[in-house]
Amino acid sequence: MISKGKSKFLRWCYFIVGSGLLYLFAFVFLPYASKGLGFENAHNKIIEEKIEAGAWYYIF
Repeated sequence: MISKGKSKFLRWCYFIVGSGLLYLFAFVFLPYASKGLGFENAHNKIIEEKIEAGAWYYIF
């Protein structure tokens, strides 16, 4: 049986490893996937045409 101290340590380890994997996915994998899937051309077109792609519009 796992003691409470060891269980707390394992939860912190899982948290740190999970955070590291999320960081790698967001800042290492996704930029290369964006280029590999052909989104780079669309991003450049949005920049060239000055499209407000990140703007939030409200109806009220």
